[in-house]
Amino acid sequence: MKAEITKREMAEAAFLRGETAFLKGRYQDTVVELSKCLSIEKSTDYQYLEADAYNTLGMLFFFSGYETTALDYYLSAYESAENNRNTDGLVSSLLNIGLLYQSCREYNKAMNYYRMARKTAEDDLKRQDMLLVLLSNIQIAGLLCRMECYEDALYMQKEIENYYLIAAGNEFLLTKCILDLYLEEYQGNTMRVGELLREIMRRLEQDERFVEKIDFYVDICDFMLENKKGVETRRMLDVLQEKLRPTDFLKLQVRLDEIEVHYQKLYGDEVSCRNACRHFMVLFREYEQSLKQFRRQNLENIKSLQRLEQKKREFEKRSKYDLTTGLLNKNAFMNEVEQHLMERSAQVTDAMAFIDIDDFKLANDSFGHAVGDEIIRTLAENIKESFGGNGICSRFGGDEFMVFIKDVKDMSLLESRIEEFRLKFAEEGFGKAGDLHLTISIGVSYNQRMKASFQALVSCADEALEKAKEYGKNRVTFYEIKRGINRYVEK
Repeated sequence: MKAEITKREMAEAAFLRGETAFLKGRYQDTVVELSKCLSIEKSTDYQYLEADAYNTLGMLFFFSGYETTALDYYLSAYESAENNRNTDGLVSSLLNIGLLYQSCREYNKAMNYYRMARKTAEDDLKRQDMLLVLLSNIQIAGLLCRMECYEDALYMQKEIENYYLIAAGNEFLLTKCILDLYLEEYQGNTMRVGELLREIMRRLEQDERFVEKIDFYVDICDFMLENKKGVETRRMLDVLQEKLRPTDFLKLQVRLDEIEVHYQKLYGDEVSCRNACRHFMVLFREYEQSLKQFRRQNLENIKSLQRLEQKKREFEKRSKYDLTTGLLNKNAFMNEVEQHLMERSAQVTDAMAFIDIDDFKLANDSFGHAVGDEIIRTLAENIKESFGGNGICSRFGGDEFMVFIKDVKDMSLLESRIEEFRLKFAEEGFGKAGDLHLTISIGVSYNQRMKASFQALVSCADEALEKAKEYGKNRVTFYEIKRGINRYVEK
């Protein structure tokens, strides 16, 4: 017992030393202490330290400019948290990966991870930790602002406010304050923008754990300069430069110097501008040199990099596809469809088909899960065969499937195609004797020459599906969003 307690104390002490070193921006000390924490065998109730240590190392390498290594640690954090059923660790890892991709301007990948984080938080029914859902929603809305989808972000803001009142109370959340700043600037509320900037500055000056949020603060500085707020930019630049100077985070210092150069070009004189450019070039060369050295070290261990690439592929496959059917999962499906809807022309017609197996639970309970899986896989194969060409196909959950059909030229041809698909599945035989036959009900929504959101398409397809069940199952019901009417095809 004494040895076990000692190990717990050693692991926790190493983590706290590593976290303290990280908050002071000391690269080597952080690596040494957190590596020590990871090497110590831990009891179940202390396993959460592993995900925390991996995530902190990921942030350390990310702030230092080593994105590949950062991603490796974030994936390790996710794997550790998944093994230990640690929801906090899972959500933190996913949000960190999203931030990494966002910094590289890979916005679609970042959005995918933010949505995975939200779904992970929402699925933890035991804890129902609304704060994790709130943090995920804030990152999604913030990224929508980056993508200039401000109206979508404003729509989300209402839900965020409700979560904030319940989950955070009066607690200050920097990410929410930044989101509010973006949206107030978009709406032209100058007075409110000034209030938010003053609050952020006040927090920065007093924030003893500023390193954890440093990337957000630097983003705000960049945002202020872009919006021609010279006085506010100068004040924040001075504070950030002072706080970052003693740290080992050269990448962030380079970012600040780049902002300084832009600031001097806009507001400074010729001498100040020249000095800023000179300082930037010196620091950038130092940063490039450190990157080269780090990459040489990594090249000496090429197998480690290959393992990282394999781990990344496996993780992305696991996070994107349903393992039973090979179709997209709900989250990945939503991302792909929303991306298409953002880029589509208003003159194009798209359709959403919501497919549900009639009386599947009864068949599953009566014939066993093996037969149930056979039914699910067979329907998935039929979906791929019928709609895989110009459709985005997904297992939405359980025995529910979604298919998004792009650029429908002729609705009557699509109706015939869906009806053929329904009839074909009804002929499939399951079970040992092949004498078990099931049917499907399908609800289809379509946006005839008008813009429609993902939520609207799904909601209307769901309503159409309910009508198909109500009319007696084993049939297809259509919902035309533009006119708001239901109609169904007779068997």
